Amino acid sequence: MKNTTKKFLGFALAATLLTATAATVVAPAQAAAGKQGTACSVAGAKTKSGATTYTCGTNPASATSTKLIWLTSNCINQGSAYKVALSASTTSSSVLSQVQSAITSNQSELTNAQAALDAANSKQYFINTDQATKTKIYATGLAAAITALQAKVAADQTALAAATSTADKTAWQSAITQRNSLIGILTHEQNILTNAVKNAQANLATLNSQLTTLTGAGGGNATAKATLAASTKALAAACKAGL
Repeated sequence: MKNTTKKFLGFALAATLLTATAATVVAPAQAAAGKQGTACSVAGAKTKSGATTYTCGTNPASATSTKLIWLTSNCINQGSAYKVALSASTTSSSVLSQVQSAITSNQSELTNAQAALDAANSKQYFINTDQATKTKIYATGLAAAITALQAKVAADQTALAAATSTADKTAWQSAITQRNSLIGILTHEQNILTNAVKNAQANLATLNSQLTTLTGAGGGNATAKATLAASTKALAAACKAGL
């Protein structure tokens, strides 16, 4: 009986020692779990230390980290805000780059359109041949050529009205038709070239206005950068321990 009692007491003592040892091992682990930045093993798991609740997750300031650590709710919330600010800043920078590229492209278009218009306005256009001197008459530039041809049409119409023979009437009418056709061609060319310059100027003005909006004080890109900077600072403050 005494031996049995001794054995029982021995088992009880051993059990007590094992329990105490287990408690000694578990306590530090729980304490570590209650500190931000310490490792955890189950994503989404929660633990509480005093009044602070921790959630197991990855570093919110890193897009590549896969290490699970304990995080405070403030750190997680600041991480979400940081990601939103980063996305907005990235989008704003992309838009800024596109606008700048479009400005360069439209500036080139404007330069080419203006060069084409300038060339047309310095070109010599044949108007008619002076029948008395057999000298060819030219006008410089589209506007001058159109005006000169219109004057010739008016003169031809006067001659047509005064013509008596069928041959003369036919000749004058043919000349009027040809000159009116040329006036139409030159007017169309003038409109195309002038509108190309105007459209390029309008597009460039719009793009420059957008650039000012993006980069000016309080502009979208400036605001996005400022927000990202503030969010980065807040994230660092909220998640500084162990991150």
